[in-house]
Amino acid sequence: MNDRAAIEAMLREAYAARVRGDVEATVRHFADDAVFALAGAADASPVAMRCTDCESLRGAMAGLIAAFEFKDHQILSLIVEGQQAAAHTRVRVRATASGEEVTTEMVDLITIRDGKIASFVEFVDTALAAKMLGG
Repeated sequence: MNDRAAIEAMLREAYAARVRGDVEATVRHFADDAVFALAGAADASPVAMRCTDCESLRGAMAGLIAAFEFKDHQILSLIVEGQQAAAHTRVRVRATASGEEVTTEMVDLITIRDGKIASFVEFVDTALAAKMLGG
C-alpha cells in the first residue's frame, strides 16, 4: 500500500469506525504488532498509554470508546508521504460517565506497513481527558 489515496482511504475508514464506536472495525486496520500510544507521561495522566500488540490495543480501544464518545470528528488536514502520515483533527467528545462535552484538537503520527497501521501515536490534551474522566 504505497498509494497515497489507498492509505488516506484506509485512515478515513479507521477514523469513521472510531466515531461509530466500532472497536473491531477500528482494530482491523492495525497490524498484529502495532504500537498505539496516547502521548504523555503515565505518572502524570491516567489517559497516557502505550500498547504493543493486538490484544492490548483492542482492550485500550474498547476502554477509550466506552469512556469517550466522539460526537463530531473532522479531519482538518491529512498529510501522507510514503508510509508516513500525519492527521490534524478536531473532535467534539462526550465523557460517557459524566455527560460532559468539549471540543478539542488532536494530532496523530502514523506509520503504515503492508497496508496496516504499524504505529499510531496520538497527541491529545491528556489533562483535559483526565478531568473529563473525573481524575
